[in-house]
Amino acid sequence: MHREVHSVVLLNTQMQSSNRRPEACFVLALWLIGSLLKAWAGSEPIVQWQAVSGGTGNDLLYGLEKTADGGFMVAGASSSTNSAKKTAANLGGLDFWVAKLNSNGVALWDKSFGGTGDDGAFVVRRTLDDGFVFGGYSASSTNGNKTSLSYGARDFWIVRLDKEGNKLWDRAYGGSRDDLLYTLQQTSDGGFICAGESSSVVSGNKTSAGFGGIDFWVVRLDANGQKMWDKSYGGTGDEACYSLQITSDGGFILAGNSSSGAEGSKSSPGFGGLDYWVVRLDANGNKLWDVTLGGTADDGFNSVSVVQTPDGGYLVGGDSSSDPSGSKLSENYGLDDYWVVKLDGNGVKIWEQSLGGTGSDYLTSLAQNSDGSYLLAGGSESPAGPTKTSASLGQVDLWLVCIDNNGQKLWDVAYGGTDEDGFYNAAVMATSDGGLLIGGDSSSGASGNKALPGLGGRDYWVLKLDLVTRPTLFAPIQTNIAQNGFGLLLQGQLDKSYVTEYSSDLMIWFPLTTNRLTISPTAINDSSAKSVSHRFYRARELP
Repeated sequence: MHREVHSVVLLNTQMQSSNRRPEACFVLALWLIGSLLKAWAGSEPIVQWQAVSGGTGNDLLYGLEKTADGGFMVAGASSSTNSAKKTAANLGGLDFWVAKLNSNGVALWDKSFGGTGDDGAFVVRRTLDDGFVFGGYSASSTNGNKTSLSYGARDFWIVRLDKEGNKLWDRAYGGSRDDLLYTLQQTSDGGFICAGESSSVVSGNKTSAGFGGIDFWVVRLDANGQKMWDKSYGGTGDEACYSLQITSDGGFILAGNSSSGAEGSKSSPGFGGLDYWVVRLDANGNKLWDVTLGGTADDGFNSVSVVQTPDGGYLVGGDSSSDPSGSKLSENYGLDDYWVVKLDGNGVKIWEQSLGGTGSDYLTSLAQNSDGSYLLAGGSESPAGPTKTSASLGQVDLWLVCIDNNGQKLWDVAYGGTDEDGFYNAAVMATSDGGLLIGGDSSSGASGNKALPGLGGRDYWVLKLDLVTRPTLFAPIQTNIAQNGFGLLLQGQLDKSYVTEYSSDLMIWFPLTTNRLTISPTAINDSSAKSVSHRFYRARELP
């Protein structure tokens, strides 16, 4: 079945009687149409299901991942005993707590990992063999079901499972002080790259010297978790790496915050308080460049995320409390805003965008959507306005924002009850069926748009969203239509096929072109429009 959506109307007002050049009439009409279409573009998601998991204590969700069978893995930290909807026992303090959900959000199994101290998972990744790897920190000795030695106050801790949830191994990495793992990825050779923060000197199994109080610390592992190398990056202040991605050339991009100037291994100067700090490495961990982004207040206080964009650049996002100052040009709307920056492949800023209300809004997760747009997720304490259109539901809400590849907001929506939801730990990801998964912790009962009651102090709360991706035609400003024809931009879901059609009367439609989208938006040209006075366009998805 065809799904018909937006039509583009091209008008040539009074073309025959006007003294203005026909080109000018087209430009005026297209500017108006482009403004209308920008308002129509995108569609707020529909909630397919919600799931609440946890015991009667506190269960803090940090990580989401897709599984090979269409389900999901969730991970975080739990102080709950086996109670309510948690079947795994508590091993001491906080534990890594992981749960496998099916495609409808029903829990299939859950497991705890840790010792008698505090252990918390910040990230989960599916491995090449469809198993899982979890990363976070551990303050436990060799006890409980933790087999790796402790080196300091807290260590990087990684747990590797097969697809059935059986533990294959666990490894700790660190020195004599605090080392916290926030992010990891599996490399193409089956090994792992992980990053976080370290205040340790050379000690334990840490071999790289620090530069200041706390540094970015990156550890490269083989497939069995054996350390290949470790490297520190930073200045004489404090740095924490929250996000790491493997780049298209096999290198790495890191993002976090920094209070340092241009010193140590940091070559870019600071602007004030905390700044975003983005570091580009080659495959061996050698620094290629670094860039600092921020104003005179704190930027990236809670988290900073980074993804590589299809054009080889990078999108960086976090929270910002800075007014326009330093390298920040965009407005500050409240106490903290979502602040997103687009960089080219060399770290040069292309554009930036602030999003938020008059309270605190802190972005903690950034992902690319299947249609080429970007998803921003975090917590919001703001009412609606100035750039936030969704009303506040409670003390803190999960706040999900979708922007296009130029940083323009397509839609935003809040999820939550009357209490706190997504408190500094919201996560979002695109799903294989074209939908979205968003999650965080929740202390709300069934209220607001949260349909399920709470189980304990804080629970894992996950929502599966259906994103109706309507194909959208944009009319950019035209130049020399009489020679070049009329250009359009088609936005839709990647790997879907769409037919673009034209009409002179909105009654009879003729096919212009069929496109299977590999990039979104895709440029389309109607060379036959060179001599027409008006024409209508529409796009439809093909079955």
